[in-house]
This record gives sequence, C-alpha cells and structure tokens, in this order.
Amino acid sequence: MDQVKTDTLLTRAQCSALKGLGILGIMLHNYCHWLQNSINENEYMFDINHGLRLQDYFAGGIDNNVLVQLLSVFGHYGVPIFVFLSAYGLVQKYERPEAAQLGRFQFIGNHYLKLFRLMIVGYVVMILCATLKYGQLPTPPIYILGGFFMATNVLPFPNPSFVYPGPYWFLGLMVELYVIYRLLLYRPGDSLWKGVGGPVLLMVVSWLPQVFLGAREDQFTLLFLRYNFFQVGVAFALGLLCARYVLRLAWSKWVWAAVMVVSLAVVYIAQLNYQLWLWSHVFVITAAVGFIKITPQWLLKALVWVGALSSFIFIVHPIVRLYIIGSDVISVHLWIVIYAVLSILAAMAYRWLLKYIPNFQMKSKN
Repeated sequence: MDQVKTDTLLTRAQCSALKGLGILGIMLHNYCHWLQNSINENEYMFDINHGLRLQDYFAGGIDNNVLVQLLSVFGHYGVPIFVFLSAYGLVQKYERPEAAQLGRFQFIGNHYLKLFRLMIVGYVVMILCATLKYGQLPTPPIYILGGFFMATNVLPFPNPSFVYPGPYWFLGLMVELYVIYRLLLYRPGDSLWKGVGGPVLLMVVSWLPQVFLGAREDQFTLLFLRYNFFQVGVAFALGLLCARYVLRLAWSKWVWAAVMVVSLAVVYIAQLNYQLWLWSHVFVITAAVGFIKITPQWLLKALVWVGALSSFIFIVHPIVRLYIIGSDVISVHLWIVIYAVLSILAAMAYRWLLKYIPNFQMKSKN
C-alpha cells in the first residue's frame, strides 16, 4: 500500500488502518462463530433465519455477549474490505505512468509465489497440528493437496468443512482475482472500456448468476460460486473504480459519520433480504471507510500497526484457534482476549520467520 498517493480517496495510513480493521473482524469472527449459542452468519449462503434470530436477540435486550454476536454475524465482512483494498492497491501500484509494466505471466506468477511463500509454512503446520490433535487427517487428501496449491476453490465439495483450514479459501480467491485483473481489467493507459466497462462487467457477471439462483433454490451451485470470485467481484470492482476515479473527498466528519451509520443500517437490513444481501459488501466498505475517516489518531495508529501484521495474522490465527476454542475453564470473553493476543504474538513470530524463507520472484522483461 505504500504506493497510495495523497490526493486519492484513502491515504496510506487509512489503507493500513482498514487492513487492521478487516483482519480484526476476520480473526474474531472465526473464533466467535464457533462458540455455543452464537448466531450464524450469512456469508456463503443466505438464510433469513439468521437475520431473524439477530433481530430477536436485540428485541430481547442486549446482554454481555452482544460483541460476540456482532462479530459472529458480521465479522466475516472483513473479507470484502481486504478485497477492496487489494484492488485499490493494484491500481496505485501498477497503473501509474511510471510503474513497471509486468507481463501477464510475470504478474500472475509473482503474486502467486508471494501468496505461496506467505502461507506454505503456516499451512503445513496447521495440517500437522490438526492431524495430531484429531488422530487423522482433517480433510480428504485431495483437499489437502488443493490447499497446498491454493486451489480448493475450484474443487467440487459437497461439504464446506472439506476446505481446511476454512479461512485459507481466501488465498485461492485472491489468485483468481489476480488472474482476472491482469488478463481482463489491467489498464495501463486511458482506455475507458478497461477503466469503467471492465469493472462494471465484473460486477454484473458476479451478481447476476446469484440473482437467478435465488435464496436456497440451488444451494450447491450458489455455494460453489460464492467460494470463488462471484462473492467478492463487486467489492473488487469497486476498489478499482475508487482508485481510478474517486479523489480525496473534503467531507466533514459529520458527513462521514452519517455515511457509516446509514451503511451499517443497510448491512443489518440486508440480513433479512436476499437481493439486498448480494450488495451488502458495498455498504460494508462505505461503512468501513466512513469509520476510518472519523477515527481518532490514537486508534488510527493502533489499527495501522495491526494492519502491518494483517497477512501474518491471517495465516496463524487458525492454528491458535485450534487449541483455544472449546474450553470453558474461564469466561468466553477472557478466552477471546487470550486468543487475540496469542494470534498477534504468533503473527509477529511468523513475520520474523518468513525473513529466512527465500522470496522467489519472476523478473520483469523491462
């Protein structure tokens, strides 16, 4: 994100803070939604009963588990925030006039290798730890192999639990988005088609099949689509458009606060309406941007610090969760704090470890 200019919608610090906000949501969601009595989320599939249960929860009065419930239902929305930022960063890094022009093969290969280097040690450790804990492989061998090559997204799976560890599906998703960007959406010049038409087409292609599938009418097909780029195509396209055409907005903090509140209200209502749910990623992103725009400096700096660790937290937090989840020796709230602290410490250690792993990159022809 160091390529973000000061005249754009988001500064470098704000992008890093958004990464911090996104990874905290993902990390805490992946713990809270496994807790007993937590309300399930609408992530891959839509179930209006989840939204109704949340509505009933608030109607019955807020208790001391409100944060757990909110993270269980909404924490997964850190994913579209990351996807939005990825698209935003790609434009800032590769579409500037002075940027090096990588060929298709070099671009896709370099990004694939970067993700592979990031995840491979964590993935092997995760599979070994899970096998030792459960006394058997945590998922069929074909899915372990698919995870090794970050390709579980395209495997036919009758049960989402076959994707193991679950959060790592995001890595294969990013590989797909890198391929789509470089082959179809990369715009080194001033082509209006690729500048606007490409992202808009991606939105339509991602959204339209889900409209026709409808809520729970074809569960298997919808599940397969949403384990792939269809789920986040709108968020990725929005990131491209904002990076290309939206300059810094001189709005007051009151306006940004209003944007955040209205957006959050829409995200809440979307849990009760399938068609609106398909666009909820847009409102999550506007809510997150609004939040960052009004965030005090002390909190912004903390989120920036977490954002710098975000990719490492993503890799190690499933390993930490494997040994933290399910214990009732102490209160669930204290366990969440312990889990978060251990995940951050493990991420710092993992970042240090990766310094000793070669960084293989394909050279540009330029």
